[in-house]
Amino acid sequence: MNRPSLEWTDIDRRIWEEELEPFVPQTIFDVHTHLYLWKNNTDPEKDGTPMGRQVGARFPRSDWAAVEACDAVLLPDRRVHRLSFPYPFPVVRFPVVESICATANCERLHLGGPDARSSVNERG
Repeated sequence: MNRPSLEWTDIDRRIWEEELEPFVPQTIFDVHTHLYLWKNNTDPEKDGTPMGRQVGARFPRSDWAAVEACDAVLLPDRRVHRLSFPYPFPVVRFPVVESICATANCERLHLGGPDARSSVNERG
């Protein structure tokens, strides 16, 4: 897959070298990284939204390789560790989970959006 290129401008490089490079620690822990596949957003209107034009069209896949590639460009010579989450698309399906739950006891598994009426505790 072709990934959008991230390239520094001359001003980016100057800001990094003069202001950020001495300040940013050698080891970084990113506490909030979203990983996603744009195709898992099953909203039929998604591509016409601002997020569809900015994120979906330019970055259809945010996986481990993509975030590490960004780190290599934006945080040169730094080690980055992270806590990662799936992106909370408002309309999403997880076919693998759905197929497992069709054949297994998934009473304690809760996949729902903010409008979900039940909770794990209510099912427990």
